[in-house]
Amino acid sequence: MKSNGIYVSYTTLSRILGLAKISANPRIGTLNELSLFIGFEDYYSFCNFYKENEDFNRIKLISGLELDVLLKNNEEKKAIDSWIKMKDEYPSVFAYNSQFICRHLFGRPERIDENIDYLLSHDEIALEILQLFVYEDDPYGHYDITLKRLVQSNKSLDELEVFYNLFHARKTILKGNKSKINLHINDNLHFHLISRFYEIELLLKKLSDKEIIERTNRIISLVQIENDSDKSFAYIGRWCRGLIMTDKNNLLENNSAWKQKCLLLVEKKDGNMEFQVIIYCFLILTYKVSSSLDFMQRGQWGNAKIESNLMFSKAFGKTEAHQFFKEVLGYK
Repeated sequence: MKSNGIYVSYTTLSRILGLAKISANPRIGTLNELSLFIGFEDYYSFCNFYKENEDFNRIKLISGLELDVLLKNNEEKKAIDSWIKMKDEYPSVFAYNSQFICRHLFGRPERIDENIDYLLSHDEIALEILQLFVYEDDPYGHYDITLKRLVQSNKSLDELEVFYNLFHARKTILKGNKSKINLHINDNLHFHLISRFYEIELLLKKLSDKEIIERTNRIISLVQIENDSDKSFAYIGRWCRGLIMTDKNNLLENNSAWKQKCLLLVEKKDGNMEFQVIIYCFLILTYKVSSSLDFMQRGQWGNAKIESNLMFSKAFGKTEAHQFFKEVLGYK
């Protein structure tokens, strides 16, 4: 606190935290200082943030209950309609529930085409799936097929086609078929697409050890965690994933700059949990460093749950579990 120009006495802190026998209400100036320390402009901003969060959490819970009932009663079309109605009034809840709807549609062994057809009939909403939901697991291939249909009906969207090609190529390679993969992309594309392409180059085993080290150093120069954590997670998370999948992670065992970047990302409070799992496992496998697993308690996700378990089982040496999750995903 002192290094950031924030001063609250230890006696005040002890009262606020309930350590002192004497309790007293802190002054607004003290609350402003403490709010500033945890990233808010002042105490008023802090209170507003948590009020908005509570409103969001309440609406999210109620809408989730309603959708769950419809989906469990096999009323998918009504669920999709209910979800779409949230878009204008509660866009953040709409985004959250996209995970719920899509996992139901794509995450079951049987593919019910009429429900996917109904979703795709709402063209603008269907396109938003790509912004809100990437089903990295896709154990049955339903998401892949839906993506392909979206591409075919939206030929003018170049990045959509690039995304599909990259997503499909990664799954194809991991399932043991590399013969038909021949991808090229330009450096002007979105970082999510470029980072996927970098990972695929690893999976195709086209890069020499020297080229892998050079690419790693390039990624280090590209990312600024403090300024753009999303970009950092995309590049570092996917590169770590490719290195683990190809058993090339030990090439970086003496790269202290990469290790430091990984440590910063896995400890971020507002991090991307799926990538934090990958980076956490990379730290164990490469540097024998067990970082904190606190990120697992800060939320839930499901679009890369199987792949995450695949990573965890490898990091912790659980061979049977690792083989099981590979079989579920169809990976060789």
